[in-house]
Amino acid sequence: FAILPVFNITHPENGDVVIAEDPYNITWTKAGIGVNNVTLQYSTDQGGNWSYVVTTGDNTVPNTGTYFWNPVPGTVLSQYSKVRITYPGNVNATDTGYSYFDLRGAISVSAPSGGESWDLATNHSINWTRKGNIAGVDISYSWNNGTNWTTLAAGVTASNLTWLWNISTDTQTTTLGKVKVADSSNAEVVYGTSAGTFGIKGKLTLNTPSAPATVLTYGASPYNITWSTFGTIANVEVRYSTDGTTWPA
Repeated sequence: FAILPVFNITHPENGDVVIAEDPYNITWTKAGIGVNNVTLQYSTDQGGNWSYVVTTGDNTVPNTGTYFWNPVPGTVLSQYSKVRITYPGNVNATDTGYSYFDLRGAISVSAPSGGESWDLATNHSINWTRKGNIAGVDISYSWNNGTNWTTLAAGVTASNLTWLWNISTDTQTTTLGKVKVADSSNAEVVYGTSAGTFGIKGKLTLNTPSAPATVLTYGASPYNITWSTFGTIANVEVRYSTDGTTWPA
């Protein structure tokens, strides 16, 4: 007969969150002497298939009760992941973590990051970074610091890491703007938002005078200065300059 060591995986299990490409401490308790090394494996399909945590050498780690898993693989993301520990000397001495842990990706928004001031009717890039094999992202805009969100685009290829926002003239202007980029397959859980707030403001375009050959003569007939507005702009201030540097009130 055989006297077997006993192991108990303590983390990750039972709803623990593990972020792809980040480090994570796998922990376990142990009973029995003479067990110097163990193998650790993980599964992303409810225990159907297993991969070694350590993919080099004999795939073992010291039986210290903890292993610094760095980085956690992110090729396959799954809410139904498991870890198991096994004694190489007798595969009957094994333990699998209770229930499942959540191996998920992560997203960070790098632009806008806060403090920007963007005009209506202009184009600006929304940029992000990702951890793990996130396939698609949904991009949203909030004008009130994240209380309400309007979808700008859905199913954008996540590996692009950028999306050009054509800020339409009907976009809500604000000084409390934020952008959210979310994993299309897990949008309520995996997402990133702008670190700070940014501004969306109206825009003015001077129509006339605009041509270099325009000549205005003092005392001549009145001349119509015309402009176009984008967004809600109640009043404007009109000034002129004869040198392009000073603008008298």
